[in-house]
Amino acid sequence: MRKMIDSDGLVLRLVQKASPGGVEGKKALQKMLYFLSRRQGDIYFRWEHYGPFSPVIHGATAYLIDTGKIQVEHVPTGKEGAVISRMTYPAPAGGDHKDAGPVKIPDELERELDSVLEFAGQIDRKRQPRELELLASVHFLASFYLESDGRYDVARVNDHLNALKPRAGFKLEDVERAIKILEDASYL
Repeated sequence: MRKMIDSDGLVLRLVQKASPGGVEGKKALQKMLYFLSRRQGDIYFRWEHYGPFSPVIHGATAYLIDTGKIQVEHVPTGKEGAVISRMTYPAPAGGDHKDAGPVKIPDELERELDSVLEFAGQIDRKRQPRELELLASVHFLASFYLESDGRYDVARVNDHLNALKPRAGFKLEDVERAIKILEDASYL
């Protein structure tokens, strides 16, 4: 039986658990929930410009921002004119984030979310969105080859990634490193 996930609650809980520092942009949020969906739940992801993308997560995030349940701070990046929308859970009036009652999600999902946050937390925060983009993209492609061919080849994943994202600047060494990280974390 397929599991139903409250995407609004899941996005809100992820941002709440990551606060007060928050989540470094919508791309990072998408990629964290991509990894969660690989282990738990039923969230559809398709390939988009920045790798795996879920329209459901995108819609839930937009709704939560529009209703003020998630706060956004626009943070400049190293690229000229580019910003990241850092998302945080608002602290209650007169309190801090620890005073907010937790958004409720099923216990099993809570544990998986903790695992994903721990995985993402091992990445340098300044490089996190790009690193998560690389990891999720490599995982998406390697998983495709696993399902279709029963195996994946680093060079083939690299070639496919660069055909889909020629301006991203990912190199074979990046893909090799990503595969190692994903294997060590039991995602592949």
